[in-house]
Amino acid sequence: MHSRWTRARRRYAVVYAIAALAIAALASACTPAGRSGEATSPPGAAETAATGPAAEALGAGAAPRAVPGTPLVEGYTVGAAKVIGNLVVFPIYASVQEDLGEFTTLEAALERGTAVVRELAPEPPPQGAAGPAPSTGNEQDVARIQPDDPLQQQFQPQQASQRQVAYRGDGAQVNTLAIENKGDLPILVLAGTIVKGGKQDRQIGQDFLVGARQTVPVDAFCIEHGRWTATREGAATGGQFTTTKVLANAQVRAAGQYEKDQGQVWSKVGEINRAHKKQTASDTLVASVEDAGVVAQREALGRDARAYLDGVEASDAVVGLAYAVDGKVRAVRWFMNRKIFLQHQETLVSTAALEAVTAQVAAKAPGEPAAPGAVAPEAVVRFVTEVQAGRQEERKTKAENVNAYRFSNQGYGSETLIDAAPAAAGAPAKKPKSITRDFVAK
Repeated sequence: MHSRWTRARRRYAVVYAIAALAIAALASACTPAGRSGEATSPPGAAETAATGPAAEALGAGAAPRAVPGTPLVEGYTVGAAKVIGNLVVFPIYASVQEDLGEFTTLEAALERGTAVVRELAPEPPPQGAAGPAPSTGNEQDVARIQPDDPLQQQFQPQQASQRQVAYRGDGAQVNTLAIENKGDLPILVLAGTIVKGGKQDRQIGQDFLVGARQTVPVDAFCIEHGRWTATREGAATGGQFTTTKVLANAQVRAAGQYEKDQGQVWSKVGEINRAHKKQTASDTLVASVEDAGVVAQREALGRDARAYLDGVEASDAVVGLAYAVDGKVRAVRWFMNRKIFLQHQETLVSTAALEAVTAQVAAKAPGEPAAPGAVAPEAVVRFVTEVQAGRQEERKTKAENVNAYRFSNQGYGSETLIDAAPAAAGAPAKKPKSITRDFVAK
C-alpha cells in the first residue's frame, strides 16, 4: 500500500513539473525579452538599469519601473508639456523612488509651532572699542556668535572669529538667520524660501536640512532694502519670521543662492517691483508677492498647473516639475520620492505662476514682442544637460547636508546630499543620498 502511494506521488510530481514548464514558456512568449511578467513600456518610456546609485535604493528583487516621458538623467524622465498662457509645465518622473523617512517643510513646522526663524546677532565689540558704523547691509566684517546663543556650539572659537558676515549698525547679521527645530521631524528648507518679519524680509540662501531638535545658522539674503527695525507694518516682529507659500523669483534666488551677491539680489527685487508698479518705503519683494491682483492671477495659473500634474499618466511616479516662461526653461526641481514632492508642490507651482505673471506684466511695455507658446520636453533635457556639464563646487552647510553646485553659461544646478546609513563592518562605504536636485536659469 505504501509503495503504491509513493509511486503515485512521483507520477503526480512529474505531471506538475511538466505543467509548470509549459506555463513558464507561455508567459515568456507573451512578455518582452528579459522582462518576464512585466507589461511593455509605452512609447517614449524610459527604463533605468538596476545598477549604480539607483540600484542601491532597490529592495531585494525589485526593479525600476517603466515611466513615460523623455529620458532626462539616469532614473528620471520629463513628461509632456502643458501650456497655460505664457507658462509651460512639465512633470518629472522617477523610475525608482527612495524613502529615508519622514520630513516636513518650514511652513508646516512654523504653523505647528515646532520651528522658529529668528535674527542671529554677533557678540558686541569689547568695552571701549569702536562699534560698527551704520551700514546698508553691503559691508562685510568679522563677527562672533553671542556666547549664550545655542549656535555657539556649531563653531570652534577660531572659526567663529574668522567668519565673514554682513551686519547692520546694531550688530545683527544680515546674511545669516537661525532656524530652531523643536520638533521630531527634520525640516527640508528650499533655497529661495521667503521669510518675512524680523528686521528685514529675507530669502533663504541654500537648500538646508535642519535635524530634529536642532538649532542651526542658515545663509540668508535681504529682499527688503529700506527697513531695519523689529516692527513690520505697525506690528512688532520680536525678531522672528513667518514664511510664504512661494519662493523668490528664479533670478532673485540665483543671485543669492549661487552668486552670493546681495547687491544683485536687491537689483533683481527692484526690477520685479517696478514691473508690478509696487512702490514701498522699504522696497520689499513681498510687496509684489502679496499684491492682491498678483495673488489672484498666480492662483488661477497655479490651479490649472496643479490639476495637470495631478492628472497626468502614472502620476504616482511624478516627483518634481519643470517650467518654462515666455518660451524659455526657467527651473527644474525633483525630489527622491513623491511624498516629499507633494509637500512642496504648491510652493513650486506658485513660484512658476508668479514668474509667469511677472513676465506678462513686463511684456506690456512698449515694443515688447508677444511671448512664444509651447516648449518641448527636449528643451528641458538640453538645459539640464548643459548645466550638468558646468563647473562643480561643494558647500557644506552648518546642518545635516552638503550642497553640490554646478555653474554653467545657461544656469545653475544644485544637489542636496545627506550621508547614508553607516555601512556594515568591512563593507564599502555607502554613497550620500540625494534628497532633491534643482536647476535654475540665468
